[in-house]
Amino acid sequence: MKLWYLKKISKQSAVGIVSTVEKLVMSSIIFLLLMVPFVFYLQLTDSDLLYVLFFVICVPMMWLILVFISNPYVNVLNYVLQEDVDLDKYVNILRLLPRESKNKKFKREYSQASLLAEGRYQYLKGNFEQSLRFLNQVDFSLISKKNKNIYMDQLKYYTFLNELYLTKVSESGLIPSFINEKLYVQLRAILNVVNGEKTDYFSIWNPEWKLEKIMKNYYSALNHLNQNQPEEAKTCFQEIVNENPDLFYVKEAKKYLEELES
Repeated sequence: MKLWYLKKISKQSAVGIVSTVEKLVMSSIIFLLLMVPFVFYLQLTDSDLLYVLFFVICVPMMWLILVFISNPYVNVLNYVLQEDVDLDKYVNILRLLPRESKNKKFKREYSQASLLAEGRYQYLKGNFEQSLRFLNQVDFSLISKKNKNIYMDQLKYYTFLNELYLTKVSESGLIPSFINEKLYVQLRAILNVVNGEKTDYFSIWNPEWKLEKIMKNYYSALNHLNQNQPEEAKTCFQEIVNENPDLFYVKEAKKYLEELES
């Protein structure tokens, strides 16, 4: 149900998504406010049916709504980027949020989320220097405490990847520490592959999202090339050459395929 609804919302334009989510937030707040007199009414009645309806239907709905309105854009943005792999829509949503938000606190945080999104966007397109310029502008003093660790991990992750491609980092000791240890393990595997070594990571990694699967195929192909397995590498590259052509994974896969097939 949740994925179906996210898929439905994600088909709208960036402006439409922002408008829809804002309406959902307002509707959720109104629903929660209406629940207050209903709870008082429950205490004045002996109706078992009303109690059952409240705990079976209303309580779960209230919980879902509270989760949703605490960070309403996260799931939608994640679906647009990770499953639709629509880079332009993803970054346009986050460009809109600082302008559309009426809450000053949210506006400040959305402005930093937008910078981080621009950095991710430019990295995925292969514009590593531009990506670093955006990432270096992120001001963590404007980010809420509950999101600071997540943003920090993402900043470190993409900063390292940009530097890996720009300066050919070769030392694993230069990989930053993370709150999310999985990011460190993944960066170490990428570092090994980019530097011509082999790794088992991509053979055992089982990603959920489409963008991650594209990434897995790209680095798996490089891993095969490092082991002098050109046919296996070609198979992995062929899996992704028809995906979003803006992705640098796709651009590089096409170049490698041309070389392997010449």
